[in-house]
Amino acid sequence: NTARFQDSNGTLGASIALGYTSAGVGAKNKVFITDIDGFHIATSSDDFTSYTYLMTVANSGNFGINDLGPDAILEISADNGSKDLLMLSSTDTGEGDRFVVKNSGNVGVGSGSPYSRLQVTGAGSGTGQLFGLVNSGSTTVMQVLDSGNVGIGTTSPGVFNSATGKITIDSGGGNNFSPGILITDPGSTEVGLSLVNT
Repeated sequence: NTARFQDSNGTLGASIALGYTSAGVGAKNKVFITDIDGFHIATSSDDFTSYTYLMTVANSGNFGINDLGPDAILEISADNGSKDLLMLSSTDTGEGDRFVVKNSGNVGVGSGSPYSRLQVTGAGSGTGQLFGLVNSGSTTVMQVLDSGNVGIGTTSPGVFNSATGKITIDSGGGNNFSPGILITDPGSTEVGLSLVNT
């Protein structure tokens, strides 16, 4: 069985126009639906001599938004425009406060205006969990708090960097005089701490 569009006169066709008026008479933002080479929804500001495609369901099953030929199950295109690609908001005025993919490619979690390729914004500046790494056993192995404190092997770091367990740092220098960890005073050449390979 094949589903085809049919106009009010009973004529079968491959497309249908909604809100169509004659050229030059109220010709604005009309919707055009066609099942040629898939299913498409487009708008036209004239008498359908030109279109702007809004949505496509290709014969392959791929779904496109602003994309006439989607190359994946879901493809969203800015179509050379300035619109953001994806936005999840807590309210209708949230503007991507939960998650956003900007036209620039920047991704924001907790921020609708990320200024880097990936920005994770916390809820404050205290002990809230900003970012964490969890293994397959559901154990948190690394934690970054809203305060900026980083914990490795601990979920409640009380200082900037708190680690529990063994830490091995290898400089790869190939001799005992190449430091694995080197802490210096920026105002002098004094060495505060130097641990060398053994």
